[in-house]
Amino acid sequence: VNPGRWRDGDVQGSGTVYDLGVHFMDQALTLFGLPDTITADIRIQREGGIADDYFDIGLGYADGLKVSLRSSLLIREPGPRYVVHGTEGSYVKYGVDPQERAL
Repeated sequence: VNPGRWRDGDVQGSGTVYDLGVHFMDQALTLFGLPDTITADIRIQREGGIADDYFDIGLGYADGLKVSLRSSLLIREPGPRYVVHGTEGSYVKYGVDPQERAL
């Protein structure tokens, strides 16, 4: 925990949700549109933490689609970047899209 860093501080707009979660949410809304329901579990997991460092946000859609947006600063090994499950199979993407550097 480093309160000198903006994302760890006790200021408006700090924390993992505002740092990373807004980008996840933007991607989900762009891909799937506005959800019918939203649930969120936002926490401070690190001892002495001031700003949130964990979130699990669920977006629910009328057609049965469920989108889960998650992040935690306590995860040791990175997991898949995207996981999509459907009736015809699954798509799992690890790592960063190589096109991101070109942007």
